[in-house]
Amino acid sequence: MISVAICGRPLTDLGYCDAAVTVTIEGIPVTVGLIGTTDPAFDPAAPDDRHCVLIRVRAFSCNYRDKGILLGLWREYRERSYFFIGSEFVGEVVETGSEVKTLQKGDRVIATRIPTNHASQRYLVLPEAMLTKVPPQVPDEVAAAFTINAQTAYSMLRKAGLRQGANVLVTSARSNASLFAINALQKWEANVYATTTAPGYEDRFRRMGVKELVQIDVACERFLDHERIAGIVSGTGGFDCVLDPYSDLHLGRVIETLAPYGRYVTCGFYDQYPAITGKAFQPPGADLSEILQIAITQNIQITGNNLGEAEDLTAAIADYVSGSLRVVIDSVFTAQHAGAFLDRTYNARDRFGKVVYQYPEAG
Repeated sequence: MISVAICGRPLTDLGYCDAAVTVTIEGIPVTVGLIGTTDPAFDPAAPDDRHCVLIRVRAFSCNYRDKGILLGLWREYRERSYFFIGSEFVGEVVETGSEVKTLQKGDRVIATRIPTNHASQRYLVLPEAMLTKVPPQVPDEVAAAFTINAQTAYSMLRKAGLRQGANVLVTSARSNASLFAINALQKWEANVYATTTAPGYEDRFRRMGVKELVQIDVACERFLDHERIAGIVSGTGGFDCVLDPYSDLHLGRVIETLAPYGRYVTCGFYDQYPAITGKAFQPPGADLSEILQIAITQNIQITGNNLGEAEDLTAAIADYVSGSLRVVIDSVFTAQHAGAFLDRTYNARDRFGKVVYQYPEAG
């Protein structure tokens, strides 16, 4: 089989390596290419396989979490021959274990949570319980970019307890989690505001239903110091909810913008790999003591979110099929363009949406 993999050195140790290129990520040179490996063993009657399925990956994508995993593996294991990447995929069931009840050969499936950090491996053996079928209305490029961000966004919105007409702020609007959340918010007929540090995206977000996109300078310590954010807070009485993919980057900056009894929901951290990059990071804005003081006096709920429940993913799939959820795909790469895929995923400053690698049908 041929799979996309991060290649160690020397490449001459590999039985097959094609189109290998080096992509610099956070200052670290990472070599990526197409690797030839043997198919995994799968015995439907074996105790380890009878509740599992063998799937052939059709397409996959990488997330922010994969970046830290990738850099960590590269630093620790780069002298090994190769390792696979990615945590989101769509695959076709090739064979099922003897005890599998809900899946059959030919079904297209995605993960319900994160059963693998090696989604670029062309064949995977995964538990039935961690897979779900995707309907034909969901194309491969969308299915390969769906599980983590859709499940996360729908779980965050469920925890936010939104009412129709709520005033919602979504930070880091161009992050994939935020893009999914913004699109999902249209069902609530919410007044959606969003922030970004990048200029020139107002029209795109307006078409997605965002009432106003506010450009925030990286150096802005508190969002209330921003004239436009302060004006929105003054006019609305504060945001009923803030949805934030990077708590260490935004919590101390946005806590003052929430209305009394508001809810702040976050799903992650910006500074995930300081030991790898060697870059120092100091969370901006209010410190923990001040954050808690504001939260207590204003009855603000601060909620963490890690993925979601199966029903969150089911709801997201149903909304996509009905046309009430859009998925933003930046680009799709295939064949010998694994290096371009990785570079676009992590280095392109104009990236807007998910970047997907799709295997050729004959590959």
